[in-house]
Amino acid sequence: MQSRWLPSPARARLAACLLLLAAGCAGEGIDDGGGGNGPTGDFATIQSEIFNQSCILASCHDSATRQGGLDLTAGASYANLVDVPPQNPVALAAGDLRVTPGAPQQSFLYRKVTGELAPGEGARMPLAGTPLGTGEIELIESWIAAGALPD
Repeated sequence: MQSRWLPSPARARLAACLLLLAAGCAGEGIDDGGGGNGPTGDFATIQSEIFNQSCILASCHDSATRQGGLDLTAGASYANLVDVPPQNPVALAAGDLRVTPGAPQQSFLYRKVTGELAPGEGARMPLAGTPLGTGEIELIESWIAAGALPD
C-alpha cells in the first residue's frame, strides 16, 4: 500500500527499508561503495511493489494491452523478461535482452527505468506518472546483478 503523504523519493526509500526488514535481509545486499549495503531485490518484491503499482495499469503492460509485447502481470512477467529479446528494433539490433542476468546495464528493462537509453530506444518507464524512485531502481538493479532469479 502506497503512502501518498510522502514525496515519491522518500516513499521509495521507506518502502525499500521496510521490505528489507520484512524479508529479514538487514545486513545483506550489494555493496553500495559507501561501506554499507544496498537493498537486495527479489522478484516477488519487484512484482508486488513495482510492476503491480506502476506498470500493469490500463493501456500499459497488463495482459490485455501488452505494450511492446510485454505482459508484466503476476505469473507472466518473469517469462516475459529474463533472457527475452525486446521488441524495440534498436535494442533488438544491438543484441540486448529485456533482462540479462548478472548484467543490469546491459538489460533493456534497467535502462528503461533509469532513462539511460540510446537514441531510438523509446522513453523512460513508467511512461504515465512519476519515474521510479532510487530505491525501486536499486531493487531492480540488485535483482538483475544477483542473477535475476525467479525467487
